[in-house]
Amino acid sequence: MSNNSNLNSYDVGPNSDYVLNYTDTNGLQIALVGPPRAGRDLDWAASSFGVSTQCAAIPFDACTLSFSREENVNKFNCTVERGGIDVDGNLTSYAAQFHYFDAHKFIAERSGPFVHKGPIATNLSATVGLNLTDEDANDVFRNPWRSLNMVSILEDINTLPSSFHTDPGVWHLEDFPYLVMVLQCNFTVWDIDYIAVDRNVIEVSKKKSNGTVAGISSMASLPSLYYMPGQFDDVLREASTSLSTPQSFIDACSLGMSKVMTLPLASQTTGRPAHLVQRRISKVITELPKAALWSLVSANLLFASLGIFLTTMALFATSPDVHQVQVRLGVAGLVAQLFETRQSECAVDDDTDLFKTPISEETTASPTKVGVRRTDTGGSLFTTIINESEVRRQRGHNLDYTNPSA
Repeated sequence: MSNNSNLNSYDVGPNSDYVLNYTDTNGLQIALVGPPRAGRDLDWAASSFGVSTQCAAIPFDACTLSFSREENVNKFNCTVERGGIDVDGNLTSYAAQFHYFDAHKFIAERSGPFVHKGPIATNLSATVGLNLTDEDANDVFRNPWRSLNMVSILEDINTLPSSFHTDPGVWHLEDFPYLVMVLQCNFTVWDIDYIAVDRNVIEVSKKKSNGTVAGISSMASLPSLYYMPGQFDDVLREASTSLSTPQSFIDACSLGMSKVMTLPLASQTTGRPAHLVQRRISKVITELPKAALWSLVSANLLFASLGIFLTTMALFATSPDVHQVQVRLGVAGLVAQLFETRQSECAVDDDTDLFKTPISEETTASPTKVGVRRTDTGGSLFTTIINESEVRRQRGHNLDYTNPSA
């Protein structure tokens, strides 16, 4: 009774309370037994046990199927040439079905896959049990051990992605409402040293557990004993939410089965103190005295007030004389000073008023021209010409004329 799954669940609670997940660089997913309901403010280094499950789908074409209406089962026969394994059995209407091949040296399931009639002891005598050594125990409870698992994809067939209808590992069974996959799986129990931060495992060192530890997990989950069928149904329900591809469904099933296998380990072992533990506490690193803070705020306000005061003083101090100077400080002011001396000396509103008003087309007078003339000393100078006769007179001096800037 100690291995009854209901009692185990009562002892340790749901696996979300104690199971930690880790995926190594090779993609191996491991479910670890961690401290129950550890807070996220705790970091620790500890030793524990974990379980990994690696599964691969048997192709649908690797097996011969026939439906028996009398027994209401799909009979299958797979060959090593086509599917990598010689096995035959029945697929019933259960959503999940499991069969262990070699979990125990002396105890095997009485019949073929998915026809459960209770386990049977083979080649076992009283003297064998009395003479077992530690080395023998490792051979009695196998680690790893192999299983054949039929898992249903608990989703409407018509709503599944197209890859589920074309993948060779997905089976279509007669008189069955769901698509299924038949998986070859290896279960391995590990002794693990690990480091967890914020309930996330960041580093793992592992080695295979001895047979005694592996037997805690394998014997409690032996399909013929029916100790844990409900837990495997939960695995399917959770995995059926990861249906992007058939491989994602297999990965979700593998991790879910690993979590189920940790249930007997969590309930049948006792906890030990962690090697290292620390609790993270959020606190202010630097504290500023109130007097210093308010002094800083007051200084900033005073500086801003000073800026506003100086700006206001500058606006009031502005006079017409200042404006006239500012207008002439640009390029336009310098051009006007050079070519429009008389006009630029008048009071103006802006820099466009520094130049004379342009002469209209109806006016007979000619506009002022600006030119560059070569000097006798080899240089150049600007010159202005007011009428056309002056322009014609100086054409012999290679002048370049343009309208004055305005």
